[in-house]
Amino acid sequence: MGVAALPLGVCESDRDVFEELHRALGRLELKGVSIPAQPGGLPMDDRRFYPFYKEVEKTGIAVFVHPSATPSGFDAIAKYNLHRIVGREYELSAAICRIIYGGVIEDFPGLKLIFSHFGGGISALVERIQPRFESRTKTTPPRDFITFAKQLYFDTAGFRGGETALRLACDVLGPARLLFGTDYPQDLEEGAEMKRYIRTLRSVLKNDDYERVMSKNALSLCGLNVGGGKELKRDSQKVQ
Repeated sequence: MGVAALPLGVCESDRDVFEELHRALGRLELKGVSIPAQPGGLPMDDRRFYPFYKEVEKTGIAVFVHPSATPSGFDAIAKYNLHRIVGREYELSAAICRIIYGGVIEDFPGLKLIFSHFGGGISALVERIQPRFESRTKTTPPRDFITFAKQLYFDTAGFRGGETALRLACDVLGPARLLFGTDYPQDLEEGAEMKRYIRTLRSVLKNDDYERVMSKNALSLCGLNVGGGKELKRDSQKVQ
């Protein structure tokens, strides 16, 4: 299954983005779309993106958010390849904070956003963010930062199969919000590393959580048949 890379933030009008969106979902039969964490160099809570959010919410498709090639707004990451190592995770974490603090999640509660790289490792920052967060609207009971974060989805790529990041994401966000993902073969360069990562997933995720993360969460999110459990189990034996 494929998703479309949309030119959000770089087109002269929303019409161009919408035309590509519906061409991808209709004629090409793709199952979602992908955008950078700073489309056109703008933060994700910029009001200029609201027509896009409204349109994708209406379609019910998922939006995959990946770091920009070179994140903007942080000159200190210009050397030592830090724009990839640290900058991309900073950008993802900032994007998540912007859409929550900026009210995007409250304005578009049906929006399905998937952030790569465990959301830049956002799980490790929740205890720092939570005490300073105030919801834009007053609800009863009040909704805190982590409640909004659990409306998002996160893939398991970007940390070279890191068990610490995986365990933290499971504890803070929960397996129901995680989707299996890798940067293989770009970062996990050896097949042996990929096998080790899948073994780690199997050891950390108990009971049905392994199948949810490996396939069922993604299938459900894309509105596809959540079957194939037997197929998954048979294929997974190959990594042992």
